[in-house]
Amino acid sequence: MSDDQVDHLKKYIEEMSGAVHPFDTSRFLQAHVAFHLGIVDLSGSYRLQQQEAVFRISGQMLYRRLADNEERMERSNIEHGEILDAILSGDADLAEASRASTSGGLPPPGRPEPPAHTRT
Repeated sequence: MSDDQVDHLKKYIEEMSGAVHPFDTSRFLQAHVAFHLGIVDLSGSYRLQQQEAVFRISGQMLYRRLADNEERMERSNIEHGEILDAILSGDADLAEASRASTSGGLPPPGRPEPPAHTRT
């Protein structure tokens, strides 16, 4: 990952942070989606890149959850910084754990959720 690519991801985190105070849900969600699509692009995974619409729709679905919850939006921004830190550390397990904690344990787009009887 180049310094330029890292800088772009950090810029999206800064944009999310700037959208918390003053409270601007639309600005936050635009940066949120751009952050995730930036990670997808860096992954080089064709399968993930084909899921771009899913990321965009997921971002739109978050609007109602964040629209009146400044505290949640601020916490989400911190969590995304932790995701980026985990990715930059090169620790795949830590990155996956960070991702799972922000999505309520849901599988990443394109990966089916395990059957209920196998989940802990």
